[in-house]
Amino acid sequence: MIFLETIQYTDKLWELKVWKCLWADTFKKKNAADIGYATICYADFSGAKAFSPKLTLKRPKPSIMEGGECCHEFDIWEG
Repeated sequence: MIFLETIQYTDKLWELKVWKCLWADTFKKKNAADIGYATICYADFSGAKAFSPKLTLKRPKPSIMEGGECCHEFDIWEG
């Protein structure tokens, strides 16, 4: 089974899909996906900006933690 799939990778964009997430599995088992999203998934957005102000993270669909089938993520380098 594929856990992480790179869809596109260029010098300005990394599009990936995460198909399996230990964090989501753990928080969902405890009926705490909302806490998991707030502490793990949502922090990814500020983590990207902390890594570089030129990096923007986008997720156009609900993440695994939110009930989606995968985490479809776009890491975009600006500038």
